[in-house]
Amino acid sequence: MMTIKKGDNWGELVGRPRELKIFETDALLGDFLGRDPSLDRARSNFAILKSNAARGLGLSGARPEARQMLRTSFDLIEIQGHEKEGRFTRLCVGYAILGNGFFRGRTVGIFNVSFCGGRDWAPRAHPNDGKLDVLRISPEMKVPQRILAYRRMKTGSHLPHPQISYHQSGEYLFDEARATRLTVDSVKMGLVEECSFRVIADALTLYW
Repeated sequence: MMTIKKGDNWGELVGRPRELKIFETDALLGDFLGRDPSLDRARSNFAILKSNAARGLGLSGARPEARQMLRTSFDLIEIQGHEKEGRFTRLCVGYAILGNGFFRGRTVGIFNVSFCGGRDWAPRAHPNDGKLDVLRISPEMKVPQRILAYRRMKTGSHLPHPQISYHQSGEYLFDEARATRLTVDSVKMGLVEECSFRVIADALTLYW
């Protein structure tokens, strides 16, 4: 597989594969992948029925009953960190968010896809560009500005903003003095003090 480049076409219409592993959500696929490190992910065929990852394709999820499906290459986010129970490693299909609520304190989002909860948090994100998109909301940002930014996220027009930083990278380290809640693909993981994130390029083949 080849990582997508700007301006390239993405995906191809093919016949439904005979062996197709189907998951209800992005989080369930990520959990499955993390429990079997010996799995040849790149050579396996996966479908997700309800997926934020599908929003960039104009879809809500896969149609596994179809005779033909759109085959796409996807990156993954590997998360390693420390929580109350000890060290952990988790694989993420769509996004991870660190914060104790959008409307207060520091919020950090690490995105493989652009959409989260119906909002376009990371307008430049592409799930097969070999990059993480990192968005940071300053703790100094006032509530009225947060409300306006949240509304503008419906169309991805919240950027640029002087109190919202945005960059792309192959990895990201979150290291804060205070424990912060981690959410991965809509699932609350608990409080963490330190987390590292890295992109795994061309990690998956997804069918829609």
